[in-house]
Amino acid sequence: MSRRATTLIGGVLMVTLAGGCGLPIPRQEPRTVGPAGNGLKALRGAELPQEGCAILPDSLRDQLVPSAKVEKSTQKPFKNYSLELECSIETERDRSTTTATARLRVRIERQLGEFGRDAAVDTARRQFTTDRNSHAAAVQQLPGVGDDAFVVLKAYSKESKRYEVNLGVLHGVENITIRYEAQPTTEDKARGAAKDLATYLVAFLARKQPAPPSVAPFDAPQPKLPKPTLKSDVPAVKIVGPTWQPSEQTFTMDLNDFPFAFRSPMSWNCFRDSKSPTGEGTSWTCGAPKSESPGPARMKILVRACPAGCPADARARLADDWLSSKPAWTTFDATTAWAQNSAGGKYNLVLSHVFGDRPGAAIQWHVGVQGQCSPDDRKQVEALQKVLNDIRSQTP
Repeated sequence: MSRRATTLIGGVLMVTLAGGCGLPIPRQEPRTVGPAGNGLKALRGAELPQEGCAILPDSLRDQLVPSAKVEKSTQKPFKNYSLELECSIETERDRSTTTATARLRVRIERQLGEFGRDAAVDTARRQFTTDRNSHAAAVQQLPGVGDDAFVVLKAYSKESKRYEVNLGVLHGVENITIRYEAQPTTEDKARGAAKDLATYLVAFLARKQPAPPSVAPFDAPQPKLPKPTLKSDVPAVKIVGPTWQPSEQTFTMDLNDFPFAFRSPMSWNCFRDSKSPTGEGTSWTCGAPKSESPGPARMKILVRACPAGCPADARARLADDWLSSKPAWTTFDATTAWAQNSAGGKYNLVLSHVFGDRPGAAIQWHVGVQGQCSPDDRKQVEALQKVLNDIRSQTP
């Protein structure tokens, strides 16, 4: 077995093996990296909270995302290379008091300097460039935020006042990415709110202890609708097929953010869609359980506000823009059109109707209904027809 001796000469560790051969081993400086996220001393920024969403002050969070619920709140290291913080929040609609809704995702990635300062800076720059190039839409530079920044704005539709902002910031060895979606808002308000958030985060990471900014991202949100109730004094309207009879057992669907209630079969359930087909208004999907039929009834119901006066061009757009293909509409009356067919192995039933809060009142709303089921199951077909007729009856 070889024997060795070690000697420190001029800051170099010498290893002498048996036989007299000395091999130098350079001394290594201790690294200051680890899960606390300090990185090299020259790269050290503000300590990131263990709960990712704690990086957002309460006042700022409540302004950006009303009635927020936390979807994800993490901070974790990736080996010794980087520290990643993520916060995802969105409006909890059942608790909100206005029509203002938003989603926010903040992600901060800090390079820890495992391979030195220059490598950390280069890695952060490459990540920023990759993020910027990943957006197919037009990318705009965002001066005055961090070392470099870009913003990409997406408008779902001007009518819905729903916008999404994607924003990226390079700050030393840190990358900040923000995805912010808000409604109702404007292009300037959404972009301004995201920029104010980014500016705050850069100042926080630079240990400047900034005061939370005051932001106003929404454009004239309205109070939420009260819980709807079933109107018992309206006559039944028959567009197609049967209507509900007094002897039948039904369940009253009083869905949040709908200005009307309606009756359904006892077996039906309804689930709120995370996004409506156009980003406007509110949509729910209702239907029978799978155990009831090989082709159970399914019905999507979309309610949106109609622009002031609800002119003919607005009605035409609202009737068609949420459907994958335009139906062959049949006019039922001055406010209602409907269509049915059997295609693709399904019975299809659709409705377009505009209405006010009472007969003769100014038109405020549009409701679109799209139902499908097996064309061979009469019970499911009649259930769709009864529900559609009831919705029309409850929206005079």
